[in-house]
Amino acid sequence: MQQVIDSCENIDVTGNKYGFTALMCAVYAGNKKVAKLLIESGANPEAKDISGDTVLVLAPQGEIKAMVLRAIVIKYWQEKRLTRINKSRDLSR
Repeated sequence: MQQVIDSCENIDVTGNKYGFTALMCAVYAGNKKVAKLLIESGANPEAKDISGDTVLVLAPQGEIKAMVLRAIVIKYWQEKRLTRINKSRDLSR
């Protein structure tokens, strides 16, 4: 699976009529190992399908939903930290 992920130009490309990303498919199928690998490889947990739903809507309660929530929170804080760093360096203009 890692080789497939490494060969992708865009890990968040949608591949079916619903606009699901690979992460959405893994979560929907309940495949925690693949979902974790995709998140660790940079899959966007906030990507939206054609209905405007994120992977969080598809995630069943339990470990997978918690993992997706952690990824969203980590992404948020990384972006917030980067914004603070850019502002402190006056690069945000």
